[in-house]
Amino acid sequence: MLPKNTVVTNYLALEYDALLMGAILVKVEHHKASKIFRLLFKGESKRHLKFSFAPPQFLLLPGWAKKDDSFEVWQQCASSTVISVAPFPGNRAIVFEIEKGDEATSPRRLKIIFELFGAQANAFLIDHDGTILHALRVVKDSRRLKPGTPYVPAESLGDTSHAGQAEIASVAGVNYLLEFDGKHHRIVTEPQVKLDLDRKTPLVSFFWLLHDAQAAQQELKQAQATALGVLKRAIKKNENTLAQLRQDLAECADIDRLKQWGDLLMANLDVKPNGDQLRVTDLYHDDRAIDVPLVAGKSILETAAIYYKRAKRLQRMPAIIMPRLQKLEQTILKLVERSAAVFQASDIDHLHKLVATFRAPSRRSKRSDTTDASDSSPHYRIFYSSAGEKLLVGKSAAGNDVLTFKVARTYDWWFHAQQATGSHVILVATDKNRAPSKQSITEAAQLAAYYSDMKKSSNVPVMYTERRHVRKAKGGTPGKAIFQQIKSVFVEPKLPPTVKED
Repeated sequence: MLPKNTVVTNYLALEYDALLMGAILVKVEHHKASKIFRLLFKGESKRHLKFSFAPPQFLLLPGWAKKDDSFEVWQQCASSTVISVAPFPGNRAIVFEIEKGDEATSPRRLKIIFELFGAQANAFLIDHDGTILHALRVVKDSRRLKPGTPYVPAESLGDTSHAGQAEIASVAGVNYLLEFDGKHHRIVTEPQVKLDLDRKTPLVSFFWLLHDAQAAQQELKQAQATALGVLKRAIKKNENTLAQLRQDLAECADIDRLKQWGDLLMANLDVKPNGDQLRVTDLYHDDRAIDVPLVAGKSILETAAIYYKRAKRLQRMPAIIMPRLQKLEQTILKLVERSAAVFQASDIDHLHKLVATFRAPSRRSKRSDTTDASDSSPHYRIFYSSAGEKLLVGKSAAGNDVLTFKVARTYDWWFHAQQATGSHVILVATDKNRAPSKQSITEAAQLAAYYSDMKKSSNVPVMYTERRHVRKAKGGTPGKAIFQQIKSVFVEPKLPPTVKED
């Protein structure tokens, strides 16, 4: 999400200058997994600049990102003041000029130059004399830039017009254009759509809207992938059962042959077997000689009895198998229809409601399974994640003991708010050989935070591990547990999306 041309870059720089002039650049972070750099600013409000190469992004977003495993880079920029933000004349680049104050020395001026060239995007930290101190990455080009050498601007793309229109983006059949005249600019659309943008910073507001829409779309895709994975495994399981039943049904064609083998063996009890078979005259097919197989370790009489018994069992099987076959075929068809509905879900709320309707109602209660079924057990509450996986929450210290050490299986997952008093939460594993979905882990952690004394906090650390790594503290109070091989996740306390709090 980068400016497409020098005009948009120019006006975006002006908006950033209006928002960040005098703000403090608290620190620069790098998130290794996503390869995203963040510049955290503190002024009239908190903001962070998100910069990445793949996909190319340059976004000024409200607030600071949640605490994660990012690490600090460019420490010399920490606690510096933003002096100005300006476009680089005739190019898709923006310059942040910052001043680092120090009581021991005179203030030090630094520059951060963002070159927004798509796949060739880069960011340079420049000293006061124009020397490159560091680059987030060094793109090979004719300038041969590297730390320790003077910064050389990229070739100019030409002067920017003073009035006209410039393309910003094209999304879902709508073209977004920047209409500008000197210092005044606004966003227009073709065809016309209603946009709720800040008049002073329309580009920043617009990029926020695009970012939120893309984030919502990404969340939807991840939730769809999780739900489709659950449905795909259910379809596979039912198809395997269906194939086995069809194979059993195919064996019913052997009923007459098994009966005839039994009859022929009974008519030839005095004939000496030839190894594991008996040569007899086939009275049912033109008196030809055939070899009837014998069951290993069994006499002719015992083998005949086995054939009669097997034929009798197969005779009953069609009446048992056919209803199951029909039910399985209907189940598979329903699962395929659900997969199509999940794939076509328009937004995340629609998907959550859809997944909630897939779950079968409880046999114990006729209450909606999208509510907190707290009456189903005196020891724990029952919830379901948006992926359909069961979540159990202890109601008390004694309930925590019952839930963790009597109800949970060794391969289920155990959650608890870190360094806090609260409920044990068990994520019931659907497959002991498969880890639960990330969405279900997040929602289980949110439940653990919600049912803890850190419920009012906005960012709660929650630890989790497999139940096999949790044991009861010897002589400890109810709910006290000892655990190993712990992982942690930071979450916001809340109930799963499909649940309404009483």
